[in-house]
Amino acid sequence: MLAANCIDKTQLPYYDATMTIMEERGSLPIYRLKEQLLKAVQDNQVLIVIGETGSGKTTQITQYLAEVGYTSSGKIACTQPRRVAAMSVAKRVAKDYGCRLEQEVGYTIRFEDYTSPETKIKYTTDGMILREYLIDPDMNQYSIVMLDETQERTIHTDVLFGLMKQAVQKRGELKLIVTSATSDSVKFSEDFFKAPIFTIPGRTFPVQVPYTNEPETDYLDASLTTVMQRWFQRHLMESQNKLR
Repeated sequence: MLAANCIDKTQLPYYDATMTIMEERGSLPIYRLKEQLLKAVQDNQVLIVIGETGSGKTTQITQYLAEVGYTSSGKIACTQPRRVAAMSVAKRVAKDYGCRLEQEVGYTIRFEDYTSPETKIKYTTDGMILREYLIDPDMNQYSIVMLDETQERTIHTDVLFGLMKQAVQKRGELKLIVTSATSDSVKFSEDFFKAPIFTIPGRTFPVQVPYTNEPETDYLDASLTTVMQRWFQRHLMESQNKLR
């Protein structure tokens, strides 16, 4: 049975596109480690997750946790160092989750609150979660707090490290996940009570390096022209494939 605010994807005109999203989720490196990750979260109050960009940690971990019931005792919060990231990731996860933004999945940034009483997964900035801590140091509305992209060290992130350590010490049921795209996992582990480290492998993509026939005097203009040419070539090929 679907949740009250969820959408029956089979009734949507873009159902095929949704299936493509599901296939993409399954192709992410983190998908192969889903069960191991959930076991690690279950067994540990604090977990360090190291995963390269593109591994799927930002968009998938929150969904995995919600799927197995962690939202029954509180929300799942995922912090981002920048407002644009919090907004864009929340929109993507809402699409994956099959719900409208502001319902099961939402975000809060300065001057914008796209959440509701039904929100289970909330993306927010480091600064906003810091303000919430000042009001409620025990973080009682959350079952899990995920500090994401912590390799981008900011003042807010560094302050949150200390405050979240206090929160998990006071609330034994509160779980903390610290993620990073760097390999400095030992330092993160030492900072958080020697927490175990869970590593997600990255993925590589084929790279083509085109060369110009003649040297370019204006590299900026040449780069823009090349990008536009590639864009038109790609969309022309897609249009031709649809006509076949």
